[in-house]
Amino acid sequence: AGKYDNVIKSGLKLKGGDKKSREIGVKVAKKKKKSEQDALAEQLQASADLELQEQSELIKGATRGPTAAEKAFQLAREKRTGGRIAEAIQYTHRQRMDKL
Repeated sequence: AGKYDNVIKSGLKLKGGDKKSREIGVKVAKKKKKSEQDALAEQLQASADLELQEQSELIKGATRGPTAAEKAFQLAREKRTGGRIAEAIQYTHRQRMDKL
């Protein structure tokens, strides 16, 4: 009897679950796992939402007007090109070559 003094005499204890599930014949509802199709559908929906958001941001960025600096640059460019065109129209090719 001395050999078995430090032996655990209680029954096995299973991890998790409540006492009702330990009873014989009682079935516990299992967690349903998402099917691959559901997961794929969710991924597609998320990517579609992200794509829509990016497109709306691009449209919003593209529709903004020019800044003051951009307007001034465009005006100066138009003046320069207008001056070059006026000078080119004023003289013929021969007159320009004689001028040089």
